Amino acid sequence: MYGKYRVRVFALALIGFFTGFFDALSIGTLIPLFSFVTNHDGLGGDIISQALNKLFLFFHLDLNLVSLLIFISLLFILKGAALAVSGILQTKILSDYEYSVRTEIYEKTFQAKWPFLLKMKIGHLEHYIMSRVSSSSGLLQKICAMLLDLSGFLIYAAMALKIDWRVTSWVLLSGAVILYLSKPFLYRVKTYIQQLTVIGKDIANQINENILGLKTIKSMNVQGEAVNIIGDLFRRYRHAKVKSTTVKYLHSESMQPVSIILICVIFGLSFSRPDFSFATFIVTVYLIQRIFVFVDKAGKWLHSVNETIPPVMDLMYFQEQLSKNPEKDSGREEFLFNESIQFSNIDFAYDKEKKLFDNLNFKVKKGEMVGIIGPSGSGKTTIVDLLLRLFESQAGGILIDGKNAKSVSLKNWRENIGYVSQDIFLKNDTVAENIKFFDKNITDEKMKEAAKAADIFDLVDSLPEKFETIVGERGARFSGGEKQRLVLARVLARRPQILILDEATSALDNESEILVKKSIAKLKGNMTIVVIAHRLSTVMDADRLLVLEKGKVVEEGSPDDLLLNKESYFHRVYNIG
Repeated sequence: MYGKYRVRVFALALIGFFTGFFDALSIGTLIPLFSFVTNHDGLGGDIISQALNKLFLFFHLDLNLVSLLIFISLLFILKGAALAVSGILQTKILSDYEYSVRTEIYEKTFQAKWPFLLKMKIGHLEHYIMSRVSSSSGLLQKICAMLLDLSGFLIYAAMALKIDWRVTSWVLLSGAVILYLSKPFLYRVKTYIQQLTVIGKDIANQINENILGLKTIKSMNVQGEAVNIIGDLFRRYRHAKVKSTTVKYLHSESMQPVSIILICVIFGLSFSRPDFSFATFIVTVYLIQRIFVFVDKAGKWLHSVNETIPPVMDLMYFQEQLSKNPEKDSGREEFLFNESIQFSNIDFAYDKEKKLFDNLNFKVKKGEMVGIIGPSGSGKTTIVDLLLRLFESQAGGILIDGKNAKSVSLKNWRENIGYVSQDIFLKNDTVAENIKFFDKNITDEKMKEAAKAADIFDLVDSLPEKFETIVGERGARFSGGEKQRLVLARVLARRPQILILDEATSALDNESEILVKKSIAKLKGNMTIVVIAHRLSTVMDADRLLVLEKGKVVEEGSPDDLLLNKESYFHRVYNIG
């Protein structure tokens, strides 16, 4: 998962090593500094002082108080520079990782096959891209931070062992014991964090549901009950938050008195030794304190990683599923449509045990307007999905001028098929951007021509900001019929050869339906139109009707011919009521 960043992470660990080295060395030089201050004869006989003396001799430099102060200052400058570089590199690693993974997930989602996407719940994609990637980035950040701390710890431990190996060994053993004894604290914090996660999801769900149903809640005067439910969740969240923070602080703050007690014990043991040096003791205490800081961080790190791994595993599983479900496209030929498009011996089933289509056959000629009607569950919308090549049939195929549709590039296929559904999708953007809809090849002239063809131009042109008018959230500034004609204009701007209208007027009032039908009537003869409808009035102008029942075409003919047949489905439904 993090393989492509291993070189940069290794570089970060190397920088951490140098940071710890400069820090430990700068503190270690306090020993010879104390020697200069307290011993007027020069350096002491400790290891650090002797090593420093050899270093200055190697570079032919005089070791005195001034040169030592300059050397110490230089070490702190180098440490600061190393910290700055490590911070910048870590930020770059994390930013690159988040950008790369978010882009990859978004692209693969849009390239995934439709059956896989149908199973994805609303909001999951946003959750994975923002929340899960942040969790994964957080784990990478923790790994980077731990490598930096570990590098520093090794330097501090090595320096402390060099100065006083007995005391340091005892401290390291004590640190390991303390880390082990921290497990109950970490377990309790983990339990409270899990509670916070569950309650947080419930809160998010309640807020989303109540915002979407705000009008219903207010109209039924149940806002008090809705507030009480969310209030109870807020109280539970607060309780778990206080508990987790309390345990965390108790654990964290207990480290300081423990380290002080340990330092006092060390002082007592060291002071009684004949070779006791106050300068050496001070430096040893500092290094031991740094070791204890690492022990404290290690405990928190283990808990944090344990908490982060589940969402990261969830993200990895989602990425794996995306990689396993790409939309296949083996077509290389251009979309050529001069005669007809045909469903030839189509077998299709959502469930292997129950076929929807069994040897389905029908043909739509170029320039023809064909209406497809039938009871719910007969397969009308599935025909649309097959035409859009969102699904693949288990047997048979779609033929265009006698050639299998799979031989045509999927991109080229969909560029030549326009789709208008009953589910109106408009961005909270300008009218112009909603018609152009990510297509930079659509000029303003083409956009206006499409608006005229969809009978929406005059309305838009009468607005103060014309095509720069913001449509609002889900097209709130326009009526249902106006929104549907905007969507129709969007499709027509791409000049498709085949137009599919899937229940495009089912949610409209009669007046809006008449306006949309008027727009469609203008297109008749200029392009091939397939209309899926429950409302029979929508297909009365069709050249031919196909009646679907139980996955088969049971009736076929013009609207007038089918109306004359009193036994036909079309006649029965038309005369209901």
